[in-house]
Parts: sequence; C-alpha cells; structure tokens
Amino acid sequence: MTDVEKYPPEREVRNWVNAFERDPPLYTLFPRRLKNGTSIPGVHVACSACNCRISGDRVRGRVTQLLPDVLTVAANAMCTRCDRVTHVDFRFRADKTTTVVEWLAGNGRWQARPMQPLSIRVRVVDALRRLLTWLSSRSP
Repeated sequence: MTDVEKYPPEREVRNWVNAFERDPPLYTLFPRRLKNGTSIPGVHVACSACNCRISGDRVRGRVTQLLPDVLTVAANAMCTRCDRVTHVDFRFRADKTTTVVEWLAGNGRWQARPMQPLSIRVRVVDALRRLLTWLSSRSP
C-alpha cells in the first residue's frame, strides 16, 4: 500500500474539519444535571492515536437528553499533539442512587462503569468558582 492510498483525499479531510468546527465546544453545553441530582460537570476525551487528554475548544459535539435520566453525547476531539480527530459516543444513565457512564468502545460494543463521585477538592474548587462568579456579577 502506498502513502497516497493510506490517507483520505484532501477534500474529505477538509470536510471533516469543517464539520468539526460547526459543532459548539462541548464545555459550553455543561454542566448538566440528571434526574437523580447528579451533576455532570463536563467531559475529557483521550486521543485514539497518542492517548493524549483533550479538552476545551478541541472537543466539540452535541448533547441530547430525550429522557430525564439519560444524557447522550456525540463528540469529536482534535488532538493538539498529533492533530488526529477522535469520535466518541457516550451516555450518562442515572437511577435513584447511582450514575453509570456508558461508551462505545473500539470493538463496537458498549462498555459501562459507575461514575466516580467528585473528590472533596473538586467540589470545593467548584463551589469557590461559583461564589466568585456570583460576587463578580453583583459588582457594579
């Protein structure tokens, strides 16, 4: 196989990048709250090529919540290290006491694990950030 056969045509790559840029940054669609009160603060994606953590403006996509206890996310992330676009599909499913994170793995099967509760440090920083935002909105 030659190098030309390995890579998609330039027009196709340009279309992928344009589609990536049309979606809003995912962080603008969070935080979200599920029916059981669990707050989903946001998401990070790992690059499928170099396993680098991707967040911020480099993760774009859509969030849908057709049911009050299920939040579905479809997103694309562009790696800052290797410029590869990684597509992810996942959902957060809540019952009365727990929240489960489900994602479509590379083998085409859904994987699941319970969502880890936020650490005390993360909760304190989040509360401090909300307090500072509230205080800054009150100043003239």
